[in-house]
Amino acid sequence: MSDTRTIAMRSETFGLESLDPWSLRVLHLVLNTPRCYLPLVESLEKNIGGYKKEIDRMTSSGFVAFQDAISYDLRTGAPSGGSPRAVRRFVLTRSGRTLTKNAREDSRVLEDTWPRLESRNTSKLFLLLDTLDLPRAESHLGVSYAVLTSASRLPERSVRFWVSKLCQEGYVRECQHKLSDVREIVPAHWRTTKNLCLQVRDVLTEEPQWAHLYGNWRLARRSFLQDIDPKRVSWTGATDYDHDITAQLILSRAVASERFVKSASFDIEPRYTLHGTDTLTGAFRFDSKGDKEVSYLPDAQFLERLPSNKLRRSVLEYERYQSRKDGWAHLERMCGWVALKRQPFEAVTMRFVVDSRPMLRAYVELIEAFADYLSENPHRSVPNQVTLMASSVQDVLEPGDALEDTRWYRIELPTGQATECLLHDRDKTPYNRYFAGD
Repeated sequence: MSDTRTIAMRSETFGLESLDPWSLRVLHLVLNTPRCYLPLVESLEKNIGGYKKEIDRMTSSGFVAFQDAISYDLRTGAPSGGSPRAVRRFVLTRSGRTLTKNAREDSRVLEDTWPRLESRNTSKLFLLLDTLDLPRAESHLGVSYAVLTSASRLPERSVRFWVSKLCQEGYVRECQHKLSDVREIVPAHWRTTKNLCLQVRDVLTEEPQWAHLYGNWRLARRSFLQDIDPKRVSWTGATDYDHDITAQLILSRAVASERFVKSASFDIEPRYTLHGTDTLTGAFRFDSKGDKEVSYLPDAQFLERLPSNKLRRSVLEYERYQSRKDGWAHLERMCGWVALKRQPFEAVTMRFVVDSRPMLRAYVELIEAFADYLSENPHRSVPNQVTLMASSVQDVLEPGDALEDTRWYRIELPTGQATECLLHDRDKTPYNRYFAGD
């Protein structure tokens, strides 16, 4: 790894020679977070203080890289700085998805459905339907008239006619909210650089009282993120960065909560290594002395204070594309993490945040089923007081306290002795017994 530090960079100590370094919080943030998006940094600055000044100081010194927000015009697929205007948006219904699926196999389905449809427009109508066929996680974003016009190559008046007709016949529905086609798809953000890792490594060598942070901050890494140049932006404006952006937006609302313990450390995308052994049935048994390893990767971890003044360790899981079966595996890993990494007297809350209210109903059923499973198998339950919670992005982002109990469905897990906490193989998971139809 080549060294590109200037003399000024080499002289920076980040205040680590003192007992109360000015940089400690920001170093923990930028070195443990792939990209620190602006909403989170602004929330930390407003509710805790000191973050923006310190991260700007590191940016101006060349230790942290900054990238401005990226805005796209979904109608053209090109970067844009134009002014946004909210417009109506549409998406297929269940019957519309069935029709589109059948049309992919045989386009004559469309001509049978609408006998007066001209053959030269059949392929264009299919393109219109195909554009409206969005992934479930993007369905609430919908597609505008302008985007449909561009995608289908139909005149705009024809697009409006067909969308109106499809809505009347139950194949298409209008989305609840209007959105602009000119949209900020990636907020401004900061990321660590090679020079930061090199310099912090050198400083820790000179200041051994902080040497324990070396591994926590992954200072030996050899790859570093570059500027974002999205290869794909969907018709809705969705990108590969949406999960991390939304997860940090949710965390920024949690930071503003009265329950969030601002004096305690928190982690974004922490990586916990859990040891164990393989069982005869193919499941992974959590065991601190085991020679096998699995990872537990929640989206965030923080400390909160309940109205009773008791402290709780909370883990946050934002579920975007994951299935409910994936959620079951998250719960099993969480139990393994509690059993191996937390003291028996520590109370823990796991908060699921899902993309839509229909998905929320499914996850409420999930946490109820998992509680039933542990009631039937107390040897797989931990002695800790564990609360499972579920809410939707819409509910969490509404004004007010994001961690308030009224925004969340909740259930208490039964306690046990954690003598056999298991992570099951996906094909042999107990989930199948509770949700046989999934």
